[in-house]
Amino acid sequence: MLTLDLLFGPLRVFSAYADLRVNSWSYSKDNLNDRNLYAHRYELALGNLTLGMSEIQVLYNENKAWLFTPVVPLFIEKGNYTERVNNGALAFDLDYRLFNSVRLYGEFLIDDMESPYAIYENRYSNNRWAAMLGAQVAHDFYVKSKKIEAGSIAEIARVEPYTYTHYDTAMAQMAHLGMPIGNPNGPNSLAVDWTLYSRLAEGALWMKSVFVGLHSKWLWKGTDYGSRVDDPYKTVEKRFIHDAPLQYTFTPSVSFEGNHVAFSFEYAFGDEAYVFLRTMFMW
Repeated sequence: MLTLDLLFGPLRVFSAYADLRVNSWSYSKDNLNDRNLYAHRYELALGNLTLGMSEIQVLYNENKAWLFTPVVPLFIEKGNYTERVNNGALAFDLDYRLFNSVRLYGEFLIDDMESPYAIYENRYSNNRWAAMLGAQVAHDFYVKSKKIEAGSIAEIARVEPYTYTHYDTAMAQMAHLGMPIGNPNGPNSLAVDWTLYSRLAEGALWMKSVFVGLHSKWLWKGTDYGSRVDDPYKTVEKRFIHDAPLQYTFTPSVSFEGNHVAFSFEYAFGDEAYVFLRTMFMW
């Protein structure tokens, strides 16, 4: 993986290259093929408003080093290669801070489109897109001169069927180790996430911080063709999360950081139950 980060006053330009794994199984013959990713991000910070544009191109058994150059427009360069060996997407996002306590943000990604009207009509699979809206509210409290940072984050994300996919299995999918590069719920999904959190900083000489969070997730994941990142693409009339059941997960978490040891713990209840524990020692 290679990255280049440039800053020109309020303008930030970020360029990245990554060598991706085609299959999640290490000994799969799919991994004898190459999957290369190039990406650029252009970000303009205007006080409380931040505007961004991101583009990505995935090449299958091809590698064009000059695509790493930040000024090369990937969404235009994509047309110079056959559609069978490359896959690309373009996204626009914004972030706005209000009263130094509220943050509103969103992103709209275009994987492919026939026309702007066809996206609005949203009927066929050759119009593939994703969108996300979010809001964060935060405030600092003081208890006996100790600062407690508290807040809430809510997001809703929609990913259309066939987004991130390609013409055949294990080719130029926007994926690494079988997981999509983007929304982890993958194509044909609708998710609502809500988190309440609190952080106590510098509670004692031996403690740097304690973080506590409560996360709720409502997920509808479609099962029709085009719901998996490895489903080969075809032009059909799509059905978004058709008859998809609701999957609800509630996850409390706690993280502790001291001078020489840190740990984090999560326990998820519901349809996707799991336990996560991480410990770190520092000296």
